[in-house]
Amino acid sequence: MSSIYRIKENMRQYTDTESKIAKYILENKDFVITS
Repeated sequence: MSSIYRIKENMRQYTDTESKIAKYILENKDFVITS
């Protein structure tokens, strides 16, 4: 049970990181394209 919980926690952390990266790219999209 604890190992399953740990896997879920890791998956949630990865998802949070990916969403932060995607959000950063979206927020800085215009700057990246123009430069």
